[in-house]
Amino acid sequence: MKNQYIDLPALFKRQDKKARKWIAGWMIEHDEELNSDNARLQSYVDGKKDVIHLDDYCGYLEHDHLMPFLHAALSQGILRWDLLASAARYGLSSMLVSATLAETEPRMSSALLSKAALMVGLTAVAGWQEEARVLFQAMHRGMGNLFLNLREDGTQDDTQFYFLMLLAADYFDCPIDRETYYFAEDEAMPAYAAALEHWRSTDLDLVQRLVTDMADHHVRNTQSAEPDAIAPFAIESLWLFPYEILAFLRFREWVGLENPASFTHPLMNTPVAVLPRTSLPWPEIPLLDQALAKFKGEYPENNAFNLLPDHPA
Repeated sequence: MKNQYIDLPALFKRQDKKARKWIAGWMIEHDEELNSDNARLQSYVDGKKDVIHLDDYCGYLEHDHLMPFLHAALSQGILRWDLLASAARYGLSSMLVSATLAETEPRMSSALLSKAALMVGLTAVAGWQEEARVLFQAMHRGMGNLFLNLREDGTQDDTQFYFLMLLAADYFDCPIDRETYYFAEDEAMPAYAAALEHWRSTDLDLVQRLVTDMADHHVRNTQSAEPDAIAPFAIESLWLFPYEILAFLRFREWVGLENPASFTHPLMNTPVAVLPRTSLPWPEIPLLDQALAKFKGEYPENNAFNLLPDHPA
């Protein structure tokens, strides 16, 4: 099955149509979902919900803001960067809550690697370099505890996670010992392995080829090659959103490298395959601020949020 021929242009056209329809359908329930998820976060602030679910509440709200960003771009061609910034902040919060709880809570369950990859991608796309550093450091520590739990055998799936972790490790000069922690082999992710080898290249033709190969990998993995398996980009909302490739381009920008002005692959020509030209403003979210203030009061030690740069209240 893994070597079965896939007509990628045809698959992309089908997935493009399905993703737009799915996102539009989800938006019908958006207001109800947003109100419900805000109520959950408020319940935590009010002491009616347990802290162990705080990462989930932030994760739900990340999704509640990413979806209208995607919908506005795909249906109207409008890039609501404020929504993407809010999604990135909720996603970052979800990960840092998980990372903090993993230090002390035996009830903690490991984060999904696909979720962790998306949150790294959103933080990088938003242009938040120092926040990305804090997130990577938390995830680096979390490889050895319940946060990511990579000391045990894993799978070759979710290669976008391994790619982004290794890319960030190189950028932040914090190597990962692939003998100690489980990481997919290069043979399982050839497009990403090539991008990792050449990500600092000044050859824009080479960068174009690397992006094309990664985009092919993204499209191919919107569906599973094996029965009963979950594809790395199985969620319809991610079919047209090449966040891992955008993060790759952002890391290149952070080291002062030029990127191609345009790309040939259709995935890189969707309305959401765009990097903001500058870092997005840090969004003001009072309810989230209240929740995180309470959380930091409950876990004053080893709290990952303490490492974040200060933002105006």
